[in-house]
Amino acid sequence: MSQVLVVEDRESILTSLKMLLELEGYKVFTATTKKGIEETLEAHPIDLVLLDVYFQNDQSENTNGYDILEMIHRTPMWRGTRVLMTSGEDFREQALQAGADGFLLKPYDPDTLVNLIRSKLLETG
Repeated sequence: MSQVLVVEDRESILTSLKMLLELEGYKVFTATTKKGIEETLEAHPIDLVLLDVYFQNDQSENTNGYDILEMIHRTPMWRGTRVLMTSGEDFREQALQAGADGFLLKPYDPDTLVNLIRSKLLETG
């Protein structure tokens, strides 16, 4: 069973994505802070991170999705983790240039999301 980490600051979206992906057979973890992301990545073999570009976390952290993407890429044990970025603005080029494995513009169709996740997980073997 593939394991997915969903990083999203809006609770309603986070809950909906968790339910959708669990129904599709994924083990789903969620995080809303940089610390939560790090703890989840350290504790579980996450296959894919669904990462909001503009996720806004607690005020003590000045972090966005690009910072998290860079952290994942520079940490040897997480380098194989696929990262799909999402946003309500079209940051496809920026996300791909930063090293994301894909980008999905919000609002997106649930089937489109699930199909993209499946295809990216198949690429990892």
